[in-house]
Amino acid sequence: MAAHGVVVVAGWDPSGGGGLIRDLLTLRDLRARATGVVAALTTQDASGRGGVDPVSSDLMLRQLDAAAPRRGRFVLKIGMVYSRANIEALAGWIERRHPIAVVLDPVLEAKGGLKLATRDALLAYPQLVRHATVLTPNLVEARNLQA
Repeated sequence: MAAHGVVVVAGWDPSGGGGLIRDLLTLRDLRARATGVVAALTTQDASGRGGVDPVSSDLMLRQLDAAAPRRGRFVLKIGMVYSRANIEALAGWIERRHPIAVVLDPVLEAKGGLKLATRDALLAYPQLVRHATVLTPNLVEARNLQA
């Protein structure tokens, strides 16, 4: 059975160089139906410097419930989640909703050095890794997830 679309959970990067904006544009170019969920807001500029404010777990879950199809199958693509609370909430949501695939791209740091995951979040990432169908960390992210 084909998927009814892709639900993307990621950070909001106002520069448009990454995060939710970039994922949704890429999926549109691939002619995939996609919806987006904001897990954190960044104030980064094109150099990757700035700050991060997480979205509350409750708000993220309400967005997920609104974005995911009520019936049918879908793919979940996860980028920056930022906080432990959001990782734990997302892992529980995955267990309840059962996407046909989970693509986990653990975005942990911006090019300019801005941390895009808290220390507590790094400890909670195994809760998401165990659900991943595809895991796409870069070398630095892979090292951080092993620690």
